[in-house]
Amino acid sequence: MNTREAFLSELYSIAHRDNDIFFIATDLGSPSLDVFRKNLSGQFLNVGIAEQNAVLVASGIALSGKRSYVYGLAQFLVLRAFEQVRIYPAGMNLDVTLLGTSVGVANDVAGPTHHTIEDIALMRILPNMQIWSISDEYMAKAFARMSYEVKGPKYIRFDNEMLPAVYNESADFTQRIHTFGEKSDICILSCGNMLHVALAVKDVLNKKGVQVCVADTAILPLSSNEIEELSAKVIFTLEEHTLPGGLGTHVLEIISDNNLQIQVRRVGFDFSKGYYRKNGNRSQIYRDCKMDAMAVADRILREMQ
Repeated sequence: MNTREAFLSELYSIAHRDNDIFFIATDLGSPSLDVFRKNLSGQFLNVGIAEQNAVLVASGIALSGKRSYVYGLAQFLVLRAFEQVRIYPAGMNLDVTLLGTSVGVANDVAGPTHHTIEDIALMRILPNMQIWSISDEYMAKAFARMSYEVKGPKYIRFDNEMLPAVYNESADFTQRIHTFGEKSDICILSCGNMLHVALAVKDVLNKKGVQVCVADTAILPLSSNEIEELSAKVIFTLEEHTLPGGLGTHVLEIISDNNLQIQVRRVGFDFSKGYYRKNGNRSQIYRDCKMDAMAVADRILREMQ
């Protein structure tokens, strides 16, 4: 199941039992939202293409004691409404959950204006804000339940693609890091859609006799203990995000602040020579920016020689 539909269908079941849950849409539709709007009309509002207003409405609802969810395209929900998110849900520590779809370059057909590759950098500097990146439908369903249980502001990132399952119903998603493979001197940290690229990199390297571990950094921020427990000498961060401010920067900050003896290599959008302005599908963008599985595997092999 699409991760968005998996999350929304699970949230609908919860909202059906608790009328203190309120859902705000920004003129986007989906099969699960159609059911929500039809059967729980008193808990649903479409404010139109008005992300800033959506965050303000959600904040007012949260201040009244209810739990609110705001659903929209991530690039507008994060970038356009950043001031509102900063002042109200984050600044006032409100129970508002932002549901951002089309993260990274998932909305590739719409071109560079619809790429969302700065969202982690912006959200992680805000007080109280947690960032949850979904990598399959099992995580999506669990995150829907967790978003109801966990207090405070949250930003949940959704991909557009049908992501393959890497977990199952028994997975414990209260952990912020999940590892794949035995611990190794080399660990690849990733999340969301890019987790699947990281797992493909792992397969390529294993066939070449190089042992690596992959870690899904599903929930940010991370702690120094979680980084240390990876037992890696070198960490490669792989993210569909700008290098400044993203997952790799977060890991570097943790290592520097805690004087950890771990090397870090970052793979992501390097805009030192400017923004990526070409139109193309996701696979082409990955190849152009050397973020596809073969390019990343070659880089790891080259740098670890």
